[in-house]
Amino acid sequence: MTAPRFVPVAAVALLVPVLSLGCGGDRAPPGSVSGRVLYGGVPLMEGRVTLVGPKGQVAGAVVQKDGTYRIENPPTGLVRAAVAVYDQRVVRSRSPASAKTPDPAAQPAGLAVSIAPPTPVVRIPGRYGDPETSGLTCQINPGEQEWDLLLAAGPGDPAVVRPEDVPAVGLNVGQTAPEIEGEDLEGKRFKLSDYRGKVAVVMFYGHWCSLSRADFAPARAMADALRDRPFVMLGVNTDHDRAVALTRNRSQDLPWRSWWDGSVLGTISEAWQIPGMPYYVVLDGRGVIRGKNLIGPDLERLVTELTAGAATPPGAP
Repeated sequence: MTAPRFVPVAAVALLVPVLSLGCGGDRAPPGSVSGRVLYGGVPLMEGRVTLVGPKGQVAGAVVQKDGTYRIENPPTGLVRAAVAVYDQRVVRSRSPASAKTPDPAAQPAGLAVSIAPPTPVVRIPGRYGDPETSGLTCQINPGEQEWDLLLAAGPGDPAVVRPEDVPAVGLNVGQTAPEIEGEDLEGKRFKLSDYRGKVAVVMFYGHWCSLSRADFAPARAMADALRDRPFVMLGVNTDHDRAVALTRNRSQDLPWRSWWDGSVLGTISEAWQIPGMPYYVVLDGRGVIRGKNLIGPDLERLVTELTAGAATPPGAP
């Protein structure tokens, strides 16, 4: 099965996506490289490994919660590696002035959002995010190969976060996402946990936001491309008027079910500490957060990798 192709968000250019679009010339021979990513001797619980070959060939994979990774058909020769974690929170747009003061009467009734206290996000030194400065190199040969990526934690570097230091439920990558239970735009109740077993993308959006509207087309394309995989697109709508939001969702042919939050300062958006719209949170089939604030090629790549080996359990919606 060929990987689905999504419509990228315009004007988004990050280092890894740019490298990924470059042609290295030679097709990578069959094989794989796998291993562990350790920061200060502790398995890294999130992030992505990217390998860059001597001719610019690029391959990568998501770091699993236990710190392991596996890259199929990596570039061969003297390969450089970069390791990055998804911990940036960038405000892409501001809410309208009318949304700065929440209207208690507009808040949906019956929402139940329970979260753990804020905990440290896993961070590593920025030098490891660039193959030119990471110092991570290895001679990769065709076939199966192991390569543990050992990231040093020196004075002044971010603190090492151990798995036992991270509460099970929270808002960080590697934690189980808080439950959301409430009404959709049609007034019907549903829960986030109803979709366990499927990779889920939760999009925080509002029709008032031009950047949200610009993301509707690529989001629709992603949902359509993955309709035969264990995947679900869900939304948290921040428009003030639920009926208007429902009408606009239908006119825009948005296929995902959305909770109505009533404002960017609504119950869900505040509890999930959403800094701006649109904002995406990616969950694996166990409900664990695997990525936040990803757009364009980064979002596409992570969702494709997570759905590649997932299976939908019987009875999942």
